[in-house]
Amino acid sequence: MGRDPRQGRGGIDFWMSNNQGGVIRVLVSNEALQEREAHAPTGIDDPVELFKHHRPEIERVASCKYEAGRVKPDGSVLVSSKEFNSALMSVTTLGEASMIKFYYSLAPNPMKVALFLEESGLPYELVPVDTRKGDQHQPQFRKINPNGKVPVIVDGDAVVFDSNAILLYLAEKTGRFLPPNTPAARGELLSWLMFIATGVGPFSGQAVHFRHHAPEQLPYAANRYLYEARRHYGILNERLSDHRYMLGETYTIVDMAVWGWARMVPFVLGDDAWRTLPNLKRLGDEISGRPAAERVASLKDRHAFKTELDDEARRHMFPQNEPRAA
Repeated sequence: MGRDPRQGRGGIDFWMSNNQGGVIRVLVSNEALQEREAHAPTGIDDPVELFKHHRPEIERVASCKYEAGRVKPDGSVLVSSKEFNSALMSVTTLGEASMIKFYYSLAPNPMKVALFLEESGLPYELVPVDTRKGDQHQPQFRKINPNGKVPVIVDGDAVVFDSNAILLYLAEKTGRFLPPNTPAARGELLSWLMFIATGVGPFSGQAVHFRHHAPEQLPYAANRYLYEARRHYGILNERLSDHRYMLGETYTIVDMAVWGWARMVPFVLGDDAWRTLPNLKRLGDEISGRPAAERVASLKDRHAFKTELDDEARRHMFPQNEPRAA
């Protein structure tokens, strides 16, 4: 993402990608890094290494300033201590806001929400929920989501679960990634968002379960869910045949919701699935190339989630298969 950061007299100087395929020069003041270290000590003395530790936060702030037109005369962006170090401000509005707690795993639904958080620049705290270890069944997690699923966000007094509900909540909170505020546009927004929530996600999940995880082969169930998943992706693909994005020329939360599952299409439908879904692949590839999506991809390195689908994991993931007490 551009040349390596270098330390100058006033701070760290680096380049980052923007959402239009170009690059931005960003300057991070020494005061910003020093105050951040004082607020949340890491023990890192080297300014460049400290910058690398906080780079995702810095890039979110810089991206939002750039999109808002808050640039220096030479086109560069300055990240000052006031903007960076509160870590409790919304970099979308540069106003005061609480840090969002984001309960997540690396599954498709949490990744939709991660994409919005990265695109918007809202400050958030990651709270991993390792579903293969049974974290979702713990009483403290069930208090915020009785359904025992990720994602969940806690935003001050607000608790929101279900990925598409979270996308809508965050979009309305920030006023971003929404279509024009007309009845027709909102009708399309809600229709496609619910189409993904009630169709694409559930049928994809069931297709994956009966193709990859069921303890016994059930051809009828596998065929049923594979057919419905393929049909739903086909509808998305047809929609995208004459629309750049799901709602036209505007990138919205509907595209983020599609992207969460579109990345998994070969696993859901089979290795040759993209052959019949070129328009959906085009959208998925475009979104995956955005800087925010690249930052989302790096979340896999932030926590060591269990990867083995052993007997313990199956008990937590598929409790219906466990014998019930008489």
